Amino acid sequence: MVQKSLFSGSFMDVLDSNDPLIALADNYHWSKLEDYLQQFYSGIGRPPKPIRLMVGLLLLKQLENLSDENIVLQFKRNPYYQYFCGYKDYLPQEPCHATELVKFRNRIGKEGFEYIFKLSVEMHGDVAHEEEIIIDSTVQESNLTFPTDGKLALKIIIHLMRIAKKEKIKLRRSYVKELKVLRIQLRFFRHPRKLTKALGAMKRIRAIAKMLIRDIERKMESEIVSGYQEKFEFYLKVLAQERNDKNKIYSLHEVDAYAINKGKDHKGYEFGTKASIAMTKESAIIVGAVAHKENIHDSKTLQSVLDNVHKNRNTPVKEAVCDRGYIGIKEVSNNYDSLYLVLQLLFLNMAFIKSKNNLLLLYYLQAIEMIPVAYTTIISLPSTIKKRDTKKELEIKRQKFRRRAAIEPIIGHLKSDHRMARNYLKGFKGDEVNLLLAASAFNLKKWMRIYFFALISANYSLALFAIKKIVQAIILMIIFYKVKISMG
Repeated sequence: MVQKSLFSGSFMDVLDSNDPLIALADNYHWSKLEDYLQQFYSGIGRPPKPIRLMVGLLLLKQLENLSDENIVLQFKRNPYYQYFCGYKDYLPQEPCHATELVKFRNRIGKEGFEYIFKLSVEMHGDVAHEEEIIIDSTVQESNLTFPTDGKLALKIIIHLMRIAKKEKIKLRRSYVKELKVLRIQLRFFRHPRKLTKALGAMKRIRAIAKMLIRDIERKMESEIVSGYQEKFEFYLKVLAQERNDKNKIYSLHEVDAYAINKGKDHKGYEFGTKASIAMTKESAIIVGAVAHKENIHDSKTLQSVLDNVHKNRNTPVKEAVCDRGYIGIKEVSNNYDSLYLVLQLLFLNMAFIKSKNNLLLLYYLQAIEMIPVAYTTIISLPSTIKKRDTKKELEIKRQKFRRRAAIEPIIGHLKSDHRMARNYLKGFKGDEVNLLLAASAFNLKKWMRIYFFALISANYSLALFAIKKIVQAIILMIIFYKVKISMG
């Protein structure tokens, strides 16, 4: 038998057609995705990379927990990745530079990734349309160190030094030697005997940063200063903030990050953004994922999460099971019923009149498509046992709130397996994109596991059937020989 070559001919001649990734590539809604994302392209300039390639790389990155650089490199080495991204023949080179993934994320934005997430929900069919869901919140930590006022002040000084070097400004003094001593004094801030010295060091570092800003402003031309004015004001705001101030800035590069206390023993505060996850109660498919720009109470996140759930599917949610952190809300409704009826009447009126204005008719059709599903959802929270509850009602409640805990390992998998533990994408837009990609990857991974289990189960049942037939044949042979011996 002649051995087949990987480098010539189609991939399907050499790859395992039963591999879950091959099955996912064959069943994913690539054509719908390409038609939708086409709106983000202008059609002018250099021909873009294929949409399937870029989306495939981003999904594989989240599925395999790899960085932008690593997924591009692994694409060259792994033919299964190439097939998933739409290639039929082996490509012995990197498909694009890693920075092109950054540009693609910025191109399609939150809207594009919401559609990718919606398609991952649709992959599960009717199973994702349960009327009961479970909702919980977590923290998506940003890529920053534990923030202190001393760290921020020292980083501001470094940034100012770079600005002076870039604009070729000779500073009156560099403060390098003094800053080295002050940095050491800050290290022992918690020691009771050295607290006074540390406070003095902190005050001096802030004064140095302000002196550098004034020195640069004096020696810089007025036209150039105007370009840096917003940055200087931001630095002064950071230097002026005190320990107990609200809406503090915790990072110079992640301005939207805020401090969240979730009551964990090993981690007092987490710095990032709050994220809400909604999953179906029985099948554990993620049907909603929302990042919150502000650190609001859990009960105030329910409206946005449920709106997101109804964007991704058409079945109204009758009940949402939450923990006691969501106390204060008993029911959530979107109040779109009257608006939906009014627009429907307008559409019917236009259809009867047979208006010649096709553009206006198109606008009405688009408006009706954009109207979300009307819903009224009951919020169920664990509560104390009531005297009027029967045994059956108590058992239903017990099972319901035991099942609520199933969302905790789901969040754990999102963080450990799908790059949600620490978000390396910049800004609040990066938080939204990373959350949606992680949720999409989880749903696709679940689809692959279901496919693999079905494949193994089918083969196992076939093997059992074959074993039964063999046993029956052996029994018949034994009977035949016994009969032959007795007759002979």
